[in-house]
Amino acid sequence: GQEPVQTAARVTPEMADDWYGAVSQMTQDALDEGQGGMWEYSNAERAYWTEMQASVSEPIELGYAGGWSNIIDCVAFLAFCVLAVCITLAPCFSFEYQSGADAVVLSTRHGRGRLVAAKIAASLAYATVYFAACAAIIMGVSLAFFGAEGFGLSVQSIELSSPYPISVGQAALVSVGLMYAVCMGFACLTL
Repeated sequence: GQEPVQTAARVTPEMADDWYGAVSQMTQDALDEGQGGMWEYSNAERAYWTEMQASVSEPIELGYAGGWSNIIDCVAFLAFCVLAVCITLAPCFSFEYQSGADAVVLSTRHGRGRLVAAKIAASLAYATVYFAACAAIIMGVSLAFFGAEGFGLSVQSIELSSPYPISVGQAALVSVGLMYAVCMGFACLTL
């Protein structure tokens, strides 16, 4: 229940003799467990994840990356932003049909083609700006209260079992980027 940095501060050299071997064994145990017994990894999958874990550079540099770690922990709150975007975009096309204005607009020379394209462009621009504002709040508060240091630390400093060769800051930015892709996908689905 501790952060890796807290545990590392108490580790003696004798305790850490085969630390990287223990990390490798932890990956193998996770593969053997197969997500709580619900999944059995094939030999190719096991080889892939074993190779990914083996490619993690050693030694793992531990340090403080509280702000970036908090962004990763709080990125799920951006789902509320996605929900708000979907709710606000839902009446984009239906409002004109309900009010009867569509008959006038669509009967013009370029009404149907340009109106639809303009509404889609404006909706996606709105979704982008709204998402950027929400992401800026989450990232800004996290970095303001927890600090921005540790961007370049290996992601293994906050999640030891992660096999990805990226930094903590990159993981935070990738998480926010994936949520942006989800937001755009749901905005398109709503439209």
